[in-house]
Amino acid sequence: MKEKICGTIAIIAFFWLLGIAGNSDLGLSTTGEVITQGGAALALFAGSLYAGGFLGGRPPARGGRHEDRC
Repeated sequence: MKEKICGTIAIIAFFWLLGIAGNSDLGLSTTGEVITQGGAALALFAGSLYAGGFLGGRPPARGGRHEDRC
């Protein structure tokens, strides 16, 4: 359940990052707004991926070392 919630938040943050890039390209936001919103969206994106265990913060599922399963 935790993975689904964090994954959904990560997807939303990724689309937020795409929106910020589009606003920047079209000149709809100032540089300060782009930096502020980009930093917040990037922190949310990376934080949700880490909290959900998508960035390698979780031990292997079946025990043992990761190299043993490859």
